[in-house]
Amino acid sequence: MHKRNDAAVMDSQQGSRTASDPGMYRWVVSALLMGGGAINIQARLIIFPLVPLLKPDFGLSDVQTSLLMTVFLWTYAICSPLAGYAGDRWSRRLVLIGSLAGSMVMTLVAAAAGSVGFLLASRVLLGPVQGFYIPASMAILGDYNQRASRGKVFALVNAGNFVGSILVVAAAGWIGEKYGWRVALTAFAAFGALYCLMLFYWLRDIPPGASDAPEATPTGPPPSFFPALLRLACIPSFLCLGLVSGITAVGTWMLSTWLPVFLSESFKMSLAESGVWGSLATTGASFVGALGGGILSDFVSARVPARRMLLFTVFLMLAAPFPLVFSNAGNVQVALGAIAGFMIFRSLGESNWHLVMFDIVRPELRSTATGVSNAFNCMMGGAGALFAGYYKESLGLQAIFGFVTFTIVFAALVLCLAYFVFLKRDLQRAAPKP
Repeated sequence: MHKRNDAAVMDSQQGSRTASDPGMYRWVVSALLMGGGAINIQARLIIFPLVPLLKPDFGLSDVQTSLLMTVFLWTYAICSPLAGYAGDRWSRRLVLIGSLAGSMVMTLVAAAAGSVGFLLASRVLLGPVQGFYIPASMAILGDYNQRASRGKVFALVNAGNFVGSILVVAAAGWIGEKYGWRVALTAFAAFGALYCLMLFYWLRDIPPGASDAPEATPTGPPPSFFPALLRLACIPSFLCLGLVSGITAVGTWMLSTWLPVFLSESFKMSLAESGVWGSLATTGASFVGALGGGILSDFVSARVPARRMLLFTVFLMLAAPFPLVFSNAGNVQVALGAIAGFMIFRSLGESNWHLVMFDIVRPELRSTATGVSNAFNCMMGGAGALFAGYYKESLGLQAIFGFVTFTIVFAALVLCLAYFVFLKRDLQRAAPKP
């Protein structure tokens, strides 16, 4: 039997009552998940603005620096489907809090590293721990908000994640330069641990599907793990979304890994400057795209949900030329402008990713679906980060990132296939049934 424990059931009942007032507790949930998301993102990224400080201590090569991202992403990817399933099987609240707390423990492990091997081991362990957070948090957020407003709420939460990430990167760079990279990681872990306590006391669970349709038949327990994967594999539009999330991740994780180092080495920026300007070009631009994309998605698809995927396709095509501009940039202004343009349009498109997925996947499988999609994302993103590190010396980051244009065009074509061939039927199969 697939039963949640009594405490989780009580939390779900409390969450259901609170969520019935759309103007109150769902905004508390959004604010809590906004902060938690920012901490979750930076738990995997905070080490990269500190790479210039790590290199003298450990003698990190470019390939080893890439591995700091790649080993994390690959272990994250391997465990993501099962981690997503945990969010459908057990209390999503406890799953995401446990994931965030575990990430802080792994950050402390990294802060205590005395060798490259020890540092890489901390990244290997961080991947499985982090895999539990996003599926559970996105599923909770979806269940507290109805389809017509999910885009705006998701946009606000993602935008808050990005703002928080910029602040954390700037603080980490400043602390790192003043007191060293170990102190920066320790301070971040302590802050994250305090935030976990806030989530434990203020965040409540909600039954899956609570916001989809009051008149619909309540969702049953999720199937066991492998039947759940089989059900997802029978949704062609979902498979296309997973592939596209992986393709777009190649460029995104390449930049997350290497842009601060590129700015420091190519344009002689300080650690704090490269962290701030790199974050503004990537995270700041993503903030603008995510905020605008979610609001636009709700407006355009109010009566026709399928238009969300069409928006995704259009914005990916608009993002495609910018990597070529970056590859030919001769100064820092053009380089950062090209990165910002790419991230804005990519985020405008990807704002529809979870929205489409929640429309074509039944509520009791949404956390699992997010975990599977994250596996595509991280496996291919890790390959992109490693590829860039391997060829960085011979080709340069600018030339390597230029190839991303062609992968983005291919991703847009995959979405076209899903939109014109599969999407209508998949939406009908997932629609709530009275």
